[in-house]
Amino acid sequence: MRILMITLVLVFSLSAKEPQESKILYTNLIGSATIITWGVLNWDYGKRGMHSSSEGWFGKDTKSGGMDKLGHFYTTFALSHYFANLYLGFGYEKNKAIKQGAISSLILNSVMEVGDSFSSYGFSYEDFIVNALGSYVGYYLLMHPAVNDIIDIRLEYKPTKKIRSGDSIDVLTDYNGMKFLTAVKFNALENFQDTFLKYFEFHLGYYARKGSGKIDRYPYVAIGINFSYILAPVSKKAERFFHYYQMPYSYYSF
Repeated sequence: MRILMITLVLVFSLSAKEPQESKILYTNLIGSATIITWGVLNWDYGKRGMHSSSEGWFGKDTKSGGMDKLGHFYTTFALSHYFANLYLGFGYEKNKAIKQGAISSLILNSVMEVGDSFSSYGFSYEDFIVNALGSYVGYYLLMHPAVNDIIDIRLEYKPTKKIRSGDSIDVLTDYNGMKFLTAVKFNALENFQDTFLKYFEFHLGYYARKGSGKIDRYPYVAIGINFSYILAPVSKKAERFFHYYQMPYSYYSF
């Protein structure tokens, strides 16, 4: 995921100089080239012949109890929205920007997965499936604004002790500090718009915690505070931010 951050900067700075009809092509080429280069330098791309590996899904015997799969889903979902907004800024028509945003997100994550097949990681068909699903869900929600107003897909993150102590663990794979959830916002539901419940939302989430050689998995439901609605009159940036991020300690879970 670190390489994706670098890619976003390069895409925005370089493709902005290209004619509109070429910007999507250059975005994908720049992103793919950056991922491959970084993978060769830092992720041992090319050190092994092409191979695949099965990582499992959400079992207790998997590496992270499925948190890595939800991480892939969330990343492609969020990137599909990022690229859609980027392409809208480039001047593309709305439906095309949304469609191409989802495709770009899937392309970049697929390039990374193919690169993994030439490294010690191996190509994971589970990762590819959730990447495709994440990009499609991102596309679907943007193409259906009424549904998108109701549903948010979010990441909650609190740095673990290893991160806070400066350990070498990557913050982007610090799954012991993460939760993933879908939120249903009551303010977008007609029956709640004139009640105090419009300031709240329903959560359906999942997290897993690894410790002492085993993984504990926790699906949960919760009632939370609808920050995106509360902050909308104050800041549009804050409103958008809380569509994708869940603030810790702002809900009551079961």
